[in-house]
Amino acid sequence: MTENEKKIDSIDQEIKRLQGERDQLRDKGQQPSEEEKNHFRQLIKN
Repeated sequence: MTENEKKIDSIDQEIKRLQGERDQLRDKGQQPSEEEKNHFRQLIKN
């Protein structure tokens, strides 16, 4: 597995985790915090 493939896998896992958190927050009627949004933006940039 190349370095890029490892990076893609870790980003995919993080996306799934964040989507799960997002769905839980939606159920509670809350929006993701700025910290969570910024963390996700950083992942996309990398």
